[in-house]
Amino acid sequence: MTLKELREKAVKALKDARSIIEKAETDKREITSEEDKQFSNYMTEHNQAVKEVQRRSEIEAAEKYLTQNQEPVRAKPTPDEEGKKDDDKKISEETRALALQGWCRASLVKRGADFAITEAQREAAKKCGFSLDQKEIGFDLTRNYRSVLKEYRAAQSAITGSAGAFLIPEGFVSALERALLEFGGVRQTAEVIRTATGNDLPWPTTDDTSNKGEIIGENAPQNEQAITFKQIVLKAYKYSSKMVKIPSELLQDSAIDLATLVGSMLGERIGRIQNDHFTTGTGAGQPKGIVTASTLGVTAASATTIKGDELIDLIHAVDPAYRVGAGFMMHDNIFLHLAKLKDGQGQYLLQGLTDSAVMRIRGFPITINQSMQSSVATGTKTILFGQLSKYKIRDGGEVRLLRLDERYAELDQVAFVSFMRSDGNLLDAGVAPVEHLIQA
Repeated sequence: MTLKELREKAVKALKDARSIIEKAETDKREITSEEDKQFSNYMTEHNQAVKEVQRRSEIEAAEKYLTQNQEPVRAKPTPDEEGKKDDDKKISEETRALALQGWCRASLVKRGADFAITEAQREAAKKCGFSLDQKEIGFDLTRNYRSVLKEYRAAQSAITGSAGAFLIPEGFVSALERALLEFGGVRQTAEVIRTATGNDLPWPTTDDTSNKGEIIGENAPQNEQAITFKQIVLKAYKYSSKMVKIPSELLQDSAIDLATLVGSMLGERIGRIQNDHFTTGTGAGQPKGIVTASTLGVTAASATTIKGDELIDLIHAVDPAYRVGAGFMMHDNIFLHLAKLKDGQGQYLLQGLTDSAVMRIRGFPITINQSMQSSVATGTKTILFGQLSKYKIRDGGEVRLLRLDERYAELDQVAFVSFMRSDGNLLDAGVAPVEHLIQA
């Protein structure tokens, strides 16, 4: 039986079971013993079909993964492969930087500045595999984002790219990603999924926490408990950095690290707007923010202050299963407010609870997010706590970098703009992995 036939069988059995209930309701009576037996048979048939669909789907997904990720096994590389491997080694960081510098300056040649591009830059572009005449260059970010984040936190500058990323100097990619992280508090804690395309990405969820097992007698049949599935759909909203205009004098200055300069500028702009949306986005035509999607955990007694006990209450408002790896998120001004709180004897309230070196409260790390509420005011959500990694960010497709040659030629400037497609939402199946404190 095919997957399609199994799904149709499951749907039909469910409809047949429902028809028994609806008939009894229409007749305004209880179902008969015979109908009850039929109902159980239909549900058994449905559950068996669903389990078989799940088993086969898992096998197909695993086989697809292996097919897409398998590497050819050879006892010895072919001469062509050896040559390509040697060529890749020759593409150094310096070569990539020269290639981007030449690409950025290419528009100046059209304005008569033939000296703007050196022969070394032309050769570098040729080695990297792109033309200096291209108006648009794309680069992918389909890499292990956790390793990027680790390197960012360790203040390391070298970030390894995947196939395709070598087309752009690594300095540009790392500068852009560091900027996205610096201006994106949510990106530092969320799980980031990077896909090759921007098609809708369904993410199934299920809440089985209220269901329990049972004790049954010898030779007694077991009961069945259906699992309910829901899903969130991660889209790919198109973000623009807006144009960055760079004077030709700056482009001609060989001492300027264009990769870092352009990457940082574009990354900061996209990082700011995305972090706003990942924090408080409505979910309508934009990502749904982590604050928007969070659940009410604690209502503070005051509109103008936060008590230490309320922080403890917020911690315990989250299910213990979600406290493993949990953390706080707040604006820096809110953390400052907490750090200044004192008790009746003038002692700082958070003394012993906060380690300023690593910024923790009761052992849970604090992430500063400047897109969150910055002041303690009536009805505002000031603090988040929970498993922040349950917030999912989806980056779709390539990040595109465009060079606008003619638009600002009369000003002797060259404009650059970058486009990036992303979405975000909290993966909440009903147990509220992230909860907020709201002021009275």
